[in-house]
Amino acid sequence: YLGIMWFQSLKLVNHAYEFPNISYTIIPIAAVIRPAYQGLRTFIPEFTIIKKELETGTYSYISYYLAKTLSDIPYILINTSIFIFIYYFLIGFKLTFESFAFFYININTTSFACNSIGLFISVIFKTRDQFEKMLEHTLLLMSFTSGFWIPFMPIWINWIQYINPIAHSYQAILLNEFKDKIYLNNGTVVYTGNEFLNTQNIWIDDKWVYVLILFLFNILYRILTFIFLYLKF
Repeated sequence: YLGIMWFQSLKLVNHAYEFPNISYTIIPIAAVIRPAYQGLRTFIPEFTIIKKELETGTYSYISYYLAKTLSDIPYILINTSIFIFIYYFLIGFKLTFESFAFFYININTTSFACNSIGLFISVIFKTRDQFEKMLEHTLLLMSFTSGFWIPFMPIWINWIQYINPIAHSYQAILLNEFKDKIYLNNGTVVYTGNEFLNTQNIWIDDKWVYVLILFLFNILYRILTFIFLYLKF
């Protein structure tokens, strides 16, 4: 449905400013909500069993943690990849291998970063209700500080963007699609992608830096999840 709404609309020059709507739509659906809520099914339903098994020494903390978190990888990767392959070509993003490969890597890296946040929250709280309330507030804060609703935020809250995976993923997508892009009308340049990027408060001019930051988010939250899991039992 979302793809049909914007089907090939990016080929039209006057639709350039609709691109943030498209970019911001795909991130929460494909890369944030489902991977983050996957954490609900990872630890919380098993807390009673986990405690008993760890106390009896059936397996170690690290073996349990790795088994539970690594088993989620195929599920997240397959679901996100299916969405990307449908959405990317239906919308009409840049039809180059480099652009598609970066888009694929960026969205999947975002998925795993958000899954790591969900795992971290799930290991802190003991009940489904506590997890859902905390995750809802976290995702809401991430949404409003992503740079989509307010590209130039007040200085007292602007710092949250730099620790927000959605913000990094969103800016990476904008750079991937618009950097050095030229819009022509009857052979005449009427608009450039760089002009559009100047309105979006882009922090870093290298899109791969954002992917690296997302990867580091993933590592950081998974380490914190293991530490809290160890301390909890």
